[in-house]
Amino acid sequence: MRTEYAEPAQKNPSIVGAILAAGGASRFGSPKQLAKFQSKSLLEHAIEALLVPEVKDRCIVLGSNFDVINAHLEDCGKADNRRFEVLFNAAWKDGLSTSIHTATNYAIACGASHLLLLTCDQPFVDKKLIERMTAALAVFEPTAKDSPEPGCDIRPLQEPIVAC
Repeated sequence: MRTEYAEPAQKNPSIVGAILAAGGASRFGSPKQLAKFQSKSLLEHAIEALLVPEVKDRCIVLGSNFDVINAHLEDCGKADNRRFEVLFNAAWKDGLSTSIHTATNYAIACGASHLLLLTCDQPFVDKKLIERMTAALAVFEPTAKDSPEPGCDIRPLQEPIVAC
């Protein structure tokens, strides 16, 4: 059963950006997060995409190979807490949903109205796309008719997810 749900568009949404990078990349053979594409690691591409002013708080969810990947972040100067909070997902072996859970808890702790999720292996997601997505939040008024299937609602944070 669908129920109508509408609130005025948020002119200044509080957005947390989260990079999901906890996976073990077992089929890949090495930490995929560190794989190079156009002279940067896949993780660095994701980090650069989220460095837009509309994203107020940012986190990187790590799990497998935490020490190696975190050292890479520190070497690149990308992990300082002024830009990204590095979170450890101890349950990373249980799947991507555990990283989403970790990122959602972080967004709630930050008081965010929205959570933008980005996996680390999408190097073509760039700042322009993130800016377009965040700009759309200022005019989007969610209603039950926008739900992708019966029984789903799109609503501001308590369940705030925007995914790339």
